Amino acid sequence: MTVIGNLTQDAEVKEVKGKKAINFSVATNEKFKDASGNQVEKAFYYNCTIWRDSNIKISEYLTKGTKVYIEGTPDVDIYKDKQGEVKGSIKITVGNLELIGGGVKKEETQTSIGISPKEDDLPF
Repeated sequence: MTVIGNLTQDAEVKEVKGKKAINFSVATNEKFKDASGNQVEKAFYYNCTIWRDSNIKISEYLTKGTKVYIEGTPDVDIYKDKQGEVKGSIKITVGNLELIGGGVKKEETQTSIGISPKEDDLPF
């Protein structure tokens, strides 16, 4: 699955079973015509995770508003909300990530960079 969108908040790093999980959410806007021919714009949200053994420096660049291109494996998360209604969301385990721009690296200005989340490929 490929998605181009903007981060809805800064990435969070958590440790799970000895690995680092970099979690972030990406929003996209889709425009289409409904059955009546009216132009409709709808937002879609994707919860994304990059799994790392160590180097998590990439998380510094994953800030709210940053535009990203991601490739990954989708999965569906089914849950019940506080009112007991069944809901679903799309999760993506990210295999490739490219920063397109728009956000700010924590404490300095960001420029567009392309990176792969594989540890050996990172320029950091």
